[in-house]
Amino acid sequence: MSNKSSEFMKLVEYHEREWGTKSYVGRPKLGEILSSPVVVFWADESKADKYFITLHADLQDIERHLLRLVFRTSIQVPKRRIVRIFEHQKRIIVKRVRLTFDQAPDS
Repeated sequence: MSNKSSEFMKLVEYHEREWGTKSYVGRPKLGEILSSPVVVFWADESKADKYFITLHADLQDIERHLLRLVFRTSIQVPKRRIVRIFEHQKRIIVKRVRLTFDQAPDS
């Protein structure tokens, strides 16, 4: 097992041990986690010692989430934060965020 996938497996095993037979809304099954193209580990301020996992077909959901953070943080600070993102069990990092600006149309 490579170092990249071993980090993924360690987090999955930790998640399974910590939650055991307990559940949370949307908790994926182990088989779903291992076969999902994108797996995101989240920390929640109410359960700081346990990770939550969400599964995604691609990184677009994560990109939309991060974009909402830029524009909505003043309205409501999110309770969950991204801890790790894995695509095909390899860790993904946000490398660049680029905003472009343009003049507003005349009203």
